[in-house]
Amino acid sequence: MSDPKLTNSAPESAQTDKTAETVAPAETTQATDSALESKKKNSRKKRIIIISIIAAVVVIAAIVLIVLLTNNNAADAESDEDIEYIDVQTGNYYGGVIEPQQTSDINKDDERTVSEVYVKVGDSVKKGDKLFEYDSNETAVKLSKAKIEYDSIQNDITECETRISQLSRDRSEADESQQADYTAQIQEQQNSKSQYELNLKIKQVEIENLQNSLDNSVVTAPIAGIIKQINNTSDGSSSGAYMTILMNGSYRVKCRVDEMNVRSLSEGMKAVVYSRVIKDKTWNGTISKVDSSNPANNSNNMMNAGNADNAATNYYFYVTLESSDELLLGEHVYVEPVTEDEPAVDTDEPAAQDADAAPAEKAEN
Repeated sequence: MSDPKLTNSAPESAQTDKTAETVAPAETTQATDSALESKKKNSRKKRIIIISIIAAVVVIAAIVLIVLLTNNNAADAESDEDIEYIDVQTGNYYGGVIEPQQTSDINKDDERTVSEVYVKVGDSVKKGDKLFEYDSNETAVKLSKAKIEYDSIQNDITECETRISQLSRDRSEADESQQADYTAQIQEQQNSKSQYELNLKIKQVEIENLQNSLDNSVVTAPIAGIIKQINNTSDGSSSGAYMTILMNGSYRVKCRVDEMNVRSLSEGMKAVVYSRVIKDKTWNGTISKVDSSNPANNSNNMMNAGNADNAATNYYFYVTLESSDELLLGEHVYVEPVTEDEPAVDTDEPAAQDADAAPAEKAEN
C-alpha cells in the first residue's frame, strides 16, 4: 500500500509553484507601473522647470524693454533746449527760451586757407570787428601768376594782329590764284585772335576776383552780437556756415506747442511772458509766427499701440517782446497766450496771479 502522505505531496508542490508563478507577474507589473509613474513625474517637473525659465526670460525682457523706452522718452523730454510744454488747469503756459531776433551766418571760401581766427565761441563783437583772416600770401602768388598769363595773352593778340596785317598786304600783291590761300590764312588768324580775346576777358575776371580777395583777406563782423559757433572742420565735408553771430539787443521767445493746442494760437495774438527767477516780473509780447509746417525735431510722429494716448507732434511758435529789459540770452521763461477777452498784464505793476501762485507753482498743482 502506498503512503497517503507521499501521494499528496506532489500536488501540493505543484500548487505552490503555480502560486509563485501567479505572484511574480503581479509584482513585475507593479514595478513597471511604479517606474512609469516616476518617469511621468520627472517629465512633469522638467516641463514645469522649462516653462518657469521661459516665463522668467519673458518677464526680464519686458522689464528691460520698459526701462529702455522710459530712458528714451526721458531723453527726448530733456532735449531741444530744455523747452517744455506745461498744461495746467488754471491756464495754458508754454515753456520758452530767450533767443535773438536775428542771426548772421559767415561763410568761408573753401578754396582759401584761414591763417588766423580772432574770436572764439561766446565772444561779444561789434560791427566791423575782425573775425578771421585768410592766407594772403597764397592769394598774392595766384594774383601774380594770373597777371603774367594776362600779359602773355595780350602778346598773342598783338602777334595775331601783326600777322593779319602782313597777310593782307601779301594778298594784295599776290596773283589771283594765290589770293584764296592768303584769305584762308587771314581767317585762321582772326579766329585765333577772337579766342585770345575771350581768354583775356576770363583772365581779367580772375584777376579782379583775386585782387578783391587780397583786399578783403580780413573778414569782419556784419552785426554786433555774440559768437554762437565756429565750424573748425577743414576737410571741406562739413555743411553750414563757418561762423554764426547772435545779434545783440532785440530778443524773442521760442516756445513749443503740441498738435492738440497749436490751432488755438495765431499770429498777432498777445502773450504775457513770466520770469522763472524774478517773482512777479512779466513782459508783454505778440505771437509773431506759428511754425505749424515744420514739426519739432524731437516730436513723437509715430504713435504706437502702447503709448498712443501720450504721443503727439510738437511745433514751434515765436513771441516778439515789446521790451527785453532784464532778460538774458538763453534764459528760460513761461509764456501765456492772451485771448481777446483777457487783457495783457501791466508790466509796470506786479502781475496778478490766481491764488497768488506763479506759473511755476501752478504747473506743480
